[in-house]
Amino acid sequence: MTLREQFESLKHYGYVCDNKTDANGMEHSGANGQFVSKGGGDSSQSKKKGVAAKLRDEFNKNTAQYIDKDFVNKKYGIKARFSKTSQAELRSRTDHTKENGFTLPEHFEVANQIKELFENAHFRREHDDTKNGEKDLKIERFLSMPIQLKSGKKARALITVKHSLDKDGHNIYSIEAMDIKNALEKTRAKGQPKDSVCPYKNTLTHDMAEVKSLLDIFEMIKRDKYA
Repeated sequence: MTLREQFESLKHYGYVCDNKTDANGMEHSGANGQFVSKGGGDSSQSKKKGVAAKLRDEFNKNTAQYIDKDFVNKKYGIKARFSKTSQAELRSRTDHTKENGFTLPEHFEVANQIKELFENAHFRREHDDTKNGEKDLKIERFLSMPIQLKSGKKARALITVKHSLDKDGHNIYSIEAMDIKNALEKTRAKGQPKDSVCPYKNTLTHDMAEVKSLLDIFEMIKRDKYA
């Protein structure tokens, strides 16, 4: 028996799969008739990408109305511009939220509320742009009041604002969900009392409004501590 005849015999009894590709690009086996994917990817990975894309699209639609508009913080009177760059950064900078123990859907649940959250947020601290070394750029951190998420979790939103001292003013830069129990301590400025949302006067620059009375300080601490 020749090699060809031996091969055909083995194939006849199902020992060799005779894979053929149909018109749909699927392979099927002559031995068992089952279809197998030809070069297909991981379906679960595809689903994750699909969910992420949907969340990004919904966020873009929800925040399109804010492009090139200013959000005004009610407590300090600070105006921060929400731009296309802001939208892109909030949409893509999700790693910190995940590192804080929250999911991608929870990140976008918080991000979709950016306007209201900034308007009612507390100023926590300001520092130089040490990462890029830009002398005319300040990084400001604002912390929201507690948020009840759909999942049942409670969170605070840490909002980062970039303040260009020479030209562009304040610009919304990023947002992340933080654990409610640790948020105050993690965002406390050096020398700032624990459990306080009152910034020290000497940490404030430019046009940021000053805390005008001891009553303001007391109300800020009480509202944030017992919320």
